[in-house]
Amino acid sequence: MTCDPGIPAKTLYEVLRDTAAGNPGSPAYSFAGIRETYGDLLKQVNSLSLRMAASGTGKGDFVMICLPNCPQAIAAVYAASRLGAVAVMTHPMSSREEIAFFIRDGNCKTAFILDSLAPDLPAGSGLENVILVPSGKDVPSVPGAVTWEDFLKMPAGDREMPEVSPYDPACVMYTGGTTGTSKGAVLSSMNFNASALGM
Repeated sequence: MTCDPGIPAKTLYEVLRDTAAGNPGSPAYSFAGIRETYGDLLKQVNSLSLRMAASGTGKGDFVMICLPNCPQAIAAVYAASRLGAVAVMTHPMSSREEIAFFIRDGNCKTAFILDSLAPDLPAGSGLENVILVPSGKDVPSVPGAVTWEDFLKMPAGDREMPEVSPYDPACVMYTGGTTGTSKGAVLSSMNFNASALGM
């Protein structure tokens, strides 16, 4: 398969990795007054991906990311890309019924979700890993879930990463459902690379 020579034929993770290699001290993003460099972001993504792999996430698995625009969402998307997993992007203001549909439709086994939204997770959802990202609110504990901080402390060891094509599915984004049931639009890394280059 060929592509426009101006569009990098790399996975999302490979774009981050190569950018960090060339510009490790450059700012990757700014959030709440804190700047994260590409080098530090890559370290966090690598660490997160190892722990996701240790908890059973692999190539082709679907990972729900129900978070606002925050550092943890960025790390989770790139970590999923490194594993060849598919990030199922879910709006954090989705209803309980919508969240249940996204989990079921994507056959998600892992979810990164704001701790304040976790009580809305449906019983018997089939999720094997629920990682709670702090919202700053006082929320009840969720049985079987683990906090973001504790997840990053879990033992992982080193492991070989799978080969992932930039044309493989990288993300599912759901339509608004204005004409019926919301539908999952599957996007590859190449879709994101083309969009980024266009902007």
